[in-house]
Amino acid sequence: MRLGCKYVPLNSNALRRSRFHLSKTTQRVSDLRTAIADMERTLGALSNFIGAEEVRTRISDIKHVAYSTAAIAAMQRSARIRASIANLKLQYDVAVRERDRARGTLFTLRAAE
Repeated sequence: MRLGCKYVPLNSNALRRSRFHLSKTTQRVSDLRTAIADMERTLGALSNFIGAEEVRTRISDIKHVAYSTAAIAAMQRSARIRASIANLKLQYDVAVRERDRARGTLFTLRAAE
């Protein structure tokens, strides 16, 4: 194939696509890792908040009628965040495998040059 005045090898488009795919999958892995870390920090903050509410109200029994509604809401939010983290970790594992496949493909294409 000819581009301008230079002769371009046939697999250059495949190599370019492979590099792009690797870049995209690497970014996805990084984004998922960041999202998981942010949610874990949020869980820590919610846990601290719940503890502070229990100290403030001097009631730590969730079934007590006067238990803090803010603490209950924080617990519910924590449960939803834990479920989201579990889902993101599954997505992260898939993304890592996809990135590793993209690396292997790029390595194979480079070796074929």
